Amino acid sequence: MMGLDESILEFLDHLGTPHRIPVSVTATEMWINLAVRRDISDKSQNTFTRRMKILYEHGFLEKADVRGSHYYLSEKAQRFLSGDLPMDEMVDDSS
Repeated sequence: MMGLDESILEFLDHLGTPHRIPVSVTATEMWINLAVRRDISDKSQNTFTRRMKILYEHGFLEKADVRGSHYYLSEKAQRFLSGDLPMDEMVDDSS
């Protein structure tokens, strides 16, 4: 899992606080909030799109719509963020 992946998951987790309501965003919205507005990442919009797709493929994100452009945290991501995810379920994909 890349540092960007953790930033994406933590940002989505923060958006759902304090009521634990899943908030969904597109990769573009994530890029705007983390890279453009907050200058947390120097990654491109395409990198955000690719990483969010990988997080979805590994069960860390769920799709909120039929077109699949909006993502929200999965239960697996919530377990990861709380430190309750076994190492064998981690994503080791830095592509």
